[in-house]
Amino acid sequence: MRCMYHPDSPAQALCQTCQKGLCARCATAYKVDGCCPDCHVTLIRELRSTAIGGLIKGCVLGLVLAMLTVLNGHGGGRIGSFVVFFYVGLALYWGRHTLQRLTKRWGGVALLVGAALTSEPGLWAFAGALFGVFLWGLIGFFSAPVEICLAILRLVHLKEVDAQVRITRSQLGTVGS
Repeated sequence: MRCMYHPDSPAQALCQTCQKGLCARCATAYKVDGCCPDCHVTLIRELRSTAIGGLIKGCVLGLVLAMLTVLNGHGGGRIGSFVVFFYVGLALYWGRHTLQRLTKRWGGVALLVGAALTSEPGLWAFAGALFGVFLWGLIGFFSAPVEICLAILRLVHLKEVDAQVRITRSQLGTVGS
């Protein structure tokens, strides 16, 4: 097997994602999770897309709640209501995100707890959903600023790593895309 970037060199390692060969120079230059540079760039794009998507989803939920509140005329001052309900939307989104991350994707735990708290058989789903939303908001009230900062720091870090991979690729004179 030959290196996918230097066809004249024998492969010393395999990319753990695409299983293509890497020569000794490439294997030591790209010590990123055993990925070749092409797979690493793809991984960075996916992670960046996920982080940006989370920021956008949180802001959209915040804007929707804020706009609904302002349009319905709730609250004394329109700007104050907008800001408060925008933050409530952010808190709901990031609270759910935090709960899922902390419980290893068991976001439905809040639903189950809410269902267990009610003895009325017909209300268990409603009570569970209500408790879930309450729990997401409560957790998100504290975690939203932290989660947003972490997402932004993740984006900055991914940009730096992406630039480093591109520099390394140009220094090695890789043939790949």
